[in-house]
Amino acid sequence: MQIKPRAYPHPVLSHFGDDIVNSFFQPIVSVKGTKNAYVFDAVFETNNADLLTLINQHKAQYAVHVECNQTRYRNIFTSSLEKFTFEVAAGLLDGRVEVCSFILAAKPLDKYKNADFHPDYAKLSFRVRKGDTLAVGHD
Repeated sequence: MQIKPRAYPHPVLSHFGDDIVNSFFQPIVSVKGTKNAYVFDAVFETNNADLLTLINQHKAQYAVHVECNQTRYRNIFTSSLEKFTFEVAAGLLDGRVEVCSFILAAKPLDKYKNADFHPDYAKLSFRVRKGDTLAVGHD
């Protein structure tokens, strides 16, 4: 899955938009191989206080989506920790693997607001469903 610049039904913190200003979302996912698996280390950083609060309240979570077209493997790994590790069996991945990082809603949010919304959205709140994207990083 490749993330392309797109419009979401609610403001999203991203490198390709200005829905949320004065904020950054910097995920770093590294991988190393072992004899039987690929080990992924994910490290997430954001300065957005409202997103951090949602994560600490377990209303949002960090996520890494791993997809391999060659083997048709696709899975998402989530955590409320800024740093987490996960493994994928070596036989499940072959060739090019796409890795995308997000902050996703872990629960429905009926009135999602963020103090750093662009002024166009400042007085609005949004209904966000479980699994909806709140922030997206570089592929």
